[in-house]
Amino acid sequence: MSHDLKLFVVDTGPLITLAVAQSLDYLLFVNADIIIPDAVLHEATRDAARLGAQDIIDWVKARRPQIEIAPTKTYEIYDAARVTIPHLREPDLGERAAVEVIEEPDRLAGNERGLLLCEETAVLKRIAVRDRERIVELSLDFLNILEASKESNLPGRF
Repeated sequence: MSHDLKLFVVDTGPLITLAVAQSLDYLLFVNADIIIPDAVLHEATRDAARLGAQDIIDWVKARRPQIEIAPTKTYEIYDAARVTIPHLREPDLGERAAVEVIEEPDRLAGNERGLLLCEETAVLKRIAVRDRERIVELSLDFLNILEASKESNLPGRF
């Protein structure tokens, strides 16, 4: 990996939507490092029988060299708590983990820019990094743009 652009998948909506549409590879169309926080992946795949979950699991396994599953303290604490509370549910677990990943020191080095792929564009308000001007939120509308480019036979790289 190592591009000037990092694509952070900050919640499950885009992953599930793309999986159901058999279009997870759309994420690879963008010439960017793909970063999925561990908690986001967990939320999208914790029930393999759930719509799209197995497709996400298979896609991540097949594309592992191209995708970073970013470990977080947020997920580590949640996972440890599940030992004593097996059915524990944490609201916004994935988004909290995503904020943790994005705010890591040196996550955006040099001229790197970040794209946040999310269900709704409110995540950026929770981020306190100094380089906020180098981060752009993309909602599910981004997926519609990718679909339009596929249908019109535009080149697959942006």
